Amino acid sequence: MAERIIPFIGRCLMAALFLSTAIAYLQNFQVYNDKLGTLGLPAASITGTAVVIFMILGSVMLITGYQARIGAVLLLIVMVPPIFMYQVLNVSAITPQLFKDLAVVGGLLYIVAYGPGKISLGK
Repeated sequence: MAERIIPFIGRCLMAALFLSTAIAYLQNFQVYNDKLGTLGLPAASITGTAVVIFMILGSVMLITGYQARIGAVLLLIVMVPPIFMYQVLNVSAITPQLFKDLAVVGGLLYIVAYGPGKISLGK
């Protein structure tokens, strides 16, 4: 029984992180886009929109288990560039938050490698 429910719970918890972040971004979308613009990202509004769409779509895919591997890849696309650009390249930013972010990346990679588990719409 545990091998059926634990991957589902893990997927839901991971999705909750991204879904709550996407909702927060949507509530303050202009502020979020302005922040992206100050970071020097080209086409900040397009980037911001894509990030929110990837977070919502990836989260739904993780929760349902339908195409969960693709959902995990979408979330990796959202996570990896900022980790690399703002935490790894900036030596002073190597903090516990970096290792928490890397743990989330590890969980997403696990889903990419092994799939959603037994409870999913994808099976």
